[in-house]
Amino acid sequence: MQPLKPRPFFYLCLMQQLLSVICANSTWGQRLMELLENGFPKFPDGLLSVNDMGLVAGWKENAPWKKQIHKREPTRTQSAEASGILR
Repeated sequence: MQPLKPRPFFYLCLMQQLLSVICANSTWGQRLMELLENGFPKFPDGLLSVNDMGLVAGWKENAPWKKQIHKREPTRTQSAEASGILR
């Protein structure tokens, strides 16, 4: 029986979910997505890839990452209007 390989993507998902609750304005998820997509080093012969981290097909379209794709910060005016201050 082969030992299980560590799959850190599961823990990255947990951290993103916690951050979305604790600090909704955090950009950590957006920055991590950028690193996984474009900043992950290319190893010769495919020795190591993002798939070795446990990424699943279509990971960007699933929670908690989907929120990061479409996330847009409201302006102060929009926030004030939504709260009923500016009516």
